Amino acid sequence: MRNNPIDFASDLTPAEQALIAHLAALCRAEQQMPPDVALAATALHDWVDVDGQLAELAADPVLVRSDDAAFVFHANDIRIRIEVAPAGYRRRRVTVHTLCEAGAPAPEEMAVQFPDGATQAIPLDRFGDHVGDLPAGTMRLMAVGASGGITTPWFTI
Repeated sequence: MRNNPIDFASDLTPAEQALIAHLAALCRAEQQMPPDVALAATALHDWVDVDGQLAELAADPVLVRSDDAAFVFHANDIRIRIEVAPAGYRRRRVTVHTLCEAGAPAPEEMAVQFPDGATQAIPLDRFGDHVGDLPAGTMRLMAVGASGGITTPWFTI
């Protein structure tokens, strides 16, 4: 019979005590994070935004006495300028210019994503810009090219 209800060691045989000591040593070794696991966790952190690298807003649109606006985003060696002009009732014409520095390839495909998850492609025009008529509202630009994907923060046109 046990003297203390919490003391189980007195009820164990020497072989069982040796087994528990061995299991405790294994658990202590597992408390240390293996370097490969730390490396995998760091690499996984880069995939948090699988849509692509988040571009930073470089310049806020300047408020003027017109409906036109321009947003400028930077992502690594790529500069994206989005020009917005009215195109009818609650519609906006969006022209996307890309400037690539240091030989970075320009994004080949561009689309906007709306808050409900719907997307709309912005086709390439004959001058090399992406131009499309979009509904007014909140959206973000997603660009895909040889160097990977770029996603802008949400903005309103």
